[in-house]
Amino acid sequence: MNQANIHTQTNRKQSWNQALKRFEHHFVFVFENRLQYCDFTRLWKENYAALSLSLRDQKQVIRTTQRRSEYAGKHQQRCIELKHEATIQLEMRQSAKVESNRQYLAAKESMKS
Repeated sequence: MNQANIHTQTNRKQSWNQALKRFEHHFVFVFENRLQYCDFTRLWKENYAALSLSLRDQKQVIRTTQRRSEYAGKHQQRCIELKHEATIQLEMRQSAKVESNRQYLAAKESMKS
């Protein structure tokens, strides 16, 4: 397994929740131990920081475009896409914490047996 890509190797699936009327995201992580989880977290933080910077830059482009009284629709659409991706990344981070804890508890339980 290529440790440098442990974040990008995470499989992401989405399904429609009819009751909530929204998509729910499900993740399949490739980390199997604490060291790999720490690598995943480090890479996730780097990815999220770059995404956050892109979002701030896009918002600045929108403000500048609107101040010039120009159409900013394509920039606004890109901003919406970046916000959506940021939300998914935050859901991924939360799911990774839960999965890491599940793996820890499973390993702890197997040590008792």
